[in-house]
Amino acid sequence: MDWVDIGNMLIAAVAGGASVVAARLYGTRRAELRVSFEHVPVGGDALPDDHVSVALNGQMLEAPFLVTLSLTSTGGSDISSSHFDALKPLQIHFYGPPALAPVRVLAITHQDGIRVELGDETSAVAIPPQLLKARRRGVASVLVDGEPRAIEVGDLVGVNIVVRGHRASVASARLVPGELRMHLAAWSGLVFWMAAVIWSLVAGNWVLATIIFFGGILFALWI
Repeated sequence: MDWVDIGNMLIAAVAGGASVVAARLYGTRRAELRVSFEHVPVGGDALPDDHVSVALNGQMLEAPFLVTLSLTSTGGSDISSSHFDALKPLQIHFYGPPALAPVRVLAITHQDGIRVELGDETSAVAIPPQLLKARRRGVASVLVDGEPRAIEVGDLVGVNIVVRGHRASVASARLVPGELRMHLAAWSGLVFWMAAVIWSLVAGNWVLATIIFFGGILFALWI
């Protein structure tokens, strides 16, 4: 065994160890929350007729709509309570005509797979801190007075929020110290991995380079 082989082994050991430590301590796939909604008038097409009226607790409603709110954790990692800023609920506001005025939220009529509450304001619902498993979907039915044309979703720390396929402004742009360590660790592991592969190729050790290359890819997919 010459010095080149010893160097290959040392580089591979350092790269593998650094990658394992970085992945175990800080490594994670980006969490993402996809929010969408659909709405139908209460009473269907018969509602515009002057002979049809809807009341809630004795109060007449001008334009009641039933909103189906869908929240799906579409990222590679779970969304936990720690992603909620200061453990405050995630607020979702509804807006409609004219000029995107606030739409009054009346009640949460159904929820499945997610906990939803009335928000701090009359035009909002709130998602309290909870665990949203990756690739799981939660649905809630919300009764509102007014046709909702748009929604505004608050921020979750370190989570990309996508509303109807469009990326929203999210708190993930503000990296907290833990996220900075995560990014630094991920980039350090990548640099070590690339250095180990290049070193092995330069030394002519194709077997070791192949093992490090595909081993790194499989490990990245696993975490």
